[in-house]
Amino acid sequence: MNRRYALIWLAALATTVLAQTTTEAPNQHLHQLEESLQELGYKVGYHKSNIDAYKISHNWFVDMSLQQGRERLEKAIDDIRVAFTEVSKEATESQQYEYHKNGTDTIEYALGFMSPEFKDSPSIKDSRLNFIMNAYEYANFFYRKNVEGRDVSTYMHTHEEHLDVAPEDMKPFSVAAFEAQIQPFLKSAMALQGAYSCPIYWRHDKGYEEDVNEERHTLYYSDGVYESGLATGTRYFIPAQYKEEADRLYLQLDSLACDYVNQHRNQYYRYFHTTELPYPGFNVRILTAPLSGYEKRHSPGKNYFLVFICRDEGLHILSFSAEGAVWMPKEWYKIKSYINGKLAYPISTRQWRIDVNTMNTMRYGSRVVTPDFYLELKGDTLHSYLPYLGQAQVSPTLSPSIGLNFEEPVLSYKTSKPKSKKYTQIDIDVKTREDKYHYVVQLYDSGDATIRVRSLNRDPISFEGTMVTSK
Repeated sequence: MNRRYALIWLAALATTVLAQTTTEAPNQHLHQLEESLQELGYKVGYHKSNIDAYKISHNWFVDMSLQQGRERLEKAIDDIRVAFTEVSKEATESQQYEYHKNGTDTIEYALGFMSPEFKDSPSIKDSRLNFIMNAYEYANFFYRKNVEGRDVSTYMHTHEEHLDVAPEDMKPFSVAAFEAQIQPFLKSAMALQGAYSCPIYWRHDKGYEEDVNEERHTLYYSDGVYESGLATGTRYFIPAQYKEEADRLYLQLDSLACDYVNQHRNQYYRYFHTTELPYPGFNVRILTAPLSGYEKRHSPGKNYFLVFICRDEGLHILSFSAEGAVWMPKEWYKIKSYINGKLAYPISTRQWRIDVNTMNTMRYGSRVVTPDFYLELKGDTLHSYLPYLGQAQVSPTLSPSIGLNFEEPVLSYKTSKPKSKKYTQIDIDVKTREDKYHYVVQLYDSGDATIRVRSLNRDPISFEGTMVTSK
């Protein structure tokens, strides 16, 4: 049979009548088939979800084409035929010998071949089988030419099992619990030279229409580009020279995500996995708190994403929560804060925070600092939690090692845009019992920020960090 031009449509469908609440494992013939397709070099995708509140849906999928090699495709088609034949044999035996069980079947099966002249192959829902049990399983494969004359081949396999959790007992996905498991691995990776992490704040307000074309932003998992959306979280980056370490981290985080959803069947999730490491590619490992159905009443429009995206410069990992329409700026890999099409921060609202990563001293050079130091403004109150190395000029109570750690009302606050400069400047005056301080913040469009601190009684000092919107 000429596989290049013939349209082949095979469908193997099986439903299983079960005891009361649980189902058997996915069909082993199909499971072995997917392993053989992976061994042939095809990328096997897997999607697992419990968003229907009463079942867990397992889906395996493989995209194949002649462009990937004729011999490999022919071998794959032969393997699929063999697997479907074995399933057919089991189904036939079941119908012959087990139909007497209370008038029900253990397995129902249908297999169809479509000729090249049949342009529209029937969909699964148009088949004669009626799935009325609490679980079912089916697989299908088609191979044809699309309207552009290119070969299109797709294998899909779905198996559903009873969730064993009542809808009223379902809970939103616990972002805090999941992130607590993955943080040690991310923190270890950030110790690599050139690796870094930074907060992200991407907001798109409802009704804002000037930034909804593909040239200006990239949209993921959204019901509508004109709906409001807010993404907040962290972007982690590992340079390309650490590919081995990045691959290992990818596998570790994927394993943690899989273990978490397996152990928390009462939390909503969608979990994605592919057998291909993220070089190159875009991979979403977990999506939670879906946007429709029963669960929407519990957590409307709130999602958590763990996304792996590889670019030439290295691997980016996005760990973020989203409310409303889920979207990302087109240049997400270098944008930390983005509001309605603009690189902007709400500095005029006096609600911001700068996470500090480096300090530059007058006498001791530059030092990398731990990520828990910050400068935060909330309304008329400045909270300074910054390290310090320098000499105190007057007061003996001002030790060189005592940090700039205080929370005081702001005496003056001024923003300006210096000419020929690519930053916005914020000047803040504040007074404590020991000293008077003048903070100069230089905020760049990228979100990077420099903090310069002068006082009456201490050496000047500066800091580098990233601004985020305060919660």
